Amino acid sequence: MRLVIDKELKLPAHLKLFDGSAKTVIFNRLKQAVSANISYQQLNREEPVPDQVLTALHAMSIQSVMVEGGSKLLQSFIAAGLWDEARVIVNEQLTMGEGLKAPELKNKILISRQKDKTDLITFYKRDEAVKANDQ
Repeated sequence: MRLVIDKELKLPAHLKLFDGSAKTVIFNRLKQAVSANISYQQLNREEPVPDQVLTALHAMSIQSVMVEGGSKLLQSFIAAGLWDEARVIVNEQLTMGEGLKAPELKNKILISRQKDKTDLITFYKRDEAVKANDQ
């Protein structure tokens, strides 16, 4: 299943995402609808996006999700305490200069590091003691 957050429905219709080959849920602020294999889930502007997405996924009996995205999206899930594991991938040969600040993981426990060609992959788990206090 593909899950996408496109708040203002700006993604172009020609993307493979919209080809109907896989069940797709598009979280947005504009419409609630179902068309073939594509479902539009409308988000409330007043509530945090991560909470609404996870509530909708729970209603669909989805218990686990991998979040990939830009810095703002990832930081919104992290800040809400809605993460269990993180894989941070850094390409050591790319130099981006200033760029955007990477999401900041707090209360993390380093599990492992591995090198894969030019990437350094660091695996973290969320500190269970901190996680228990959040609930």
